[in-house]
Amino acid sequence: MRALEIEKEIKKGTILPGYVITGDDEYLKRFVKESLLATIPKQERMFSYIPLDLTGPNKTDMGSVTAAAETYSMMFSSGPVVKKMIDVQPFESALSKSDEKILKEYFSSPASDSFILFEGSQKNENFLTSICEEVDCSKCDDTELYIFIDKKRAKQQYQMDSQTIKELIKLCNNDFGRVATELEKLFMFEYDSKTITKESLKLLVPASMDMQMYELTNALSSG
Repeated sequence: MRALEIEKEIKKGTILPGYVITGDDEYLKRFVKESLLATIPKQERMFSYIPLDLTGPNKTDMGSVTAAAETYSMMFSSGPVVKKMIDVQPFESALSKSDEKILKEYFSSPASDSFILFEGSQKNENFLTSICEEVDCSKCDDTELYIFIDKKRAKQQYQMDSQTIKELIKLCNNDFGRVATELEKLFMFEYDSKTITKESLKLLVPASMDMQMYELTNALSSG
């Protein structure tokens, strides 16, 4: 799935046993992690959010990753059942054959109350995407950004016409991180009017360097 689809899946109540983040957009990676973490109430994260490092000074092993997923949570929620999130920190080294075997065995019958999140590297991407759901965090296209902006403004009860949305995407050079940041600024700026216009963009949103260079090149080539 694409990164921006993760919220829709969560709203449907779909949390899969394993995810692997691919792509190179760091803001989208953070968006995916935060969206998954938000499924766990803050008061339960001490027991239900487990970050594990396979490479650092306090490194663990793959057996401990699957064991953490299989361990029954000590937190008893009075609300809906909360799944544990095992957040495996990014690692570059190739998985050993024994690690692959451990993961294959685990995902053949995964724990029902946990999910494991990996961030793939080129050395491990093919294997991890064969056993986990891939979440593609490569750069968004115009359509994805348009839908994201339109949903956000509707949720916040702001008016923003299609041409203004397209202009915001253009000014931000299709950069999801910039779009999200500039949109929050626009929400604050037009809090009273609840209407975001092209004039709002002119006042608040500077064109990206790429867009400025593109417009300069066009101006020079047209004489």
